[in-house]
Amino acid sequence: MRKMFLLTLILALLIGLLPTTAQAVSDLFTFDSLDYAACTPGDYAVVSFTYTIPGEGYYLHYWTLTNQRTGSFTELTVGPLMGGEVVHNYSILPVPDDVQTGDTLVLQVDTIVGELPAGPKLAPPAGTVLETDILTWTCGSVAGCDVLINIPSTAVVGAFVSDAPTYWKPGELTSPLVTIPAGNTAWVLGPDSTGQYEKIIWVCDYLWVPANTIGPNYDEVWQGKPLPTEPVE
Repeated sequence: MRKMFLLTLILALLIGLLPTTAQAVSDLFTFDSLDYAACTPGDYAVVSFTYTIPGEGYYLHYWTLTNQRTGSFTELTVGPLMGGEVVHNYSILPVPDDVQTGDTLVLQVDTIVGELPAGPKLAPPAGTVLETDILTWTCGSVAGCDVLINIPSTAVVGAFVSDAPTYWKPGELTSPLVTIPAGNTAWVLGPDSTGQYEKIIWVCDYLWVPANTIGPNYDEVWQGKPLPTEPVE
């Protein structure tokens, strides 16, 4: 009986000395909201999040914003971080240059125990990744917007023939100004009553662009189908 007690005591002490599992350091980072789903190349995604740093040590966060279609990405390493904090409306990374309407963007943050790398480096910094958190959104596609926005059956996907400033209503520019580069595509709902502006869906929102900046899309799907001509509000 005494031997059994000693064996149990030794086993308990050994278990207490085992390394902490990954589960014990989970929930180090939580995305609270996607405040601005940026999709225009060079535009910054805005997020809110909560992070916690366990114990003592040299911790940092490695961020990437990747175009899932092409694999291109932007990156940033932030550190050292200590303690914990709730961060609101944080402009974290610019959208890669090759993003088009319909692309899915993947915002990833790795919580790492390691050292801040010297100079730019297209790879995660050396160290142990404790946790990886991911946030995704789709740029103006039906799949990304169908529960939030109505796409009429008469809508047509058009292609931008020149850079287009955006308006929240005809004649009223968005603030901050968002400019859609030529070559992108978007759902076109129709012109305003004057014919000077076209109403589009961009990043799951209704916007207006000058009518001369967008025309038919000549890809394999739309094959130059004319844009809607019935005025919309």
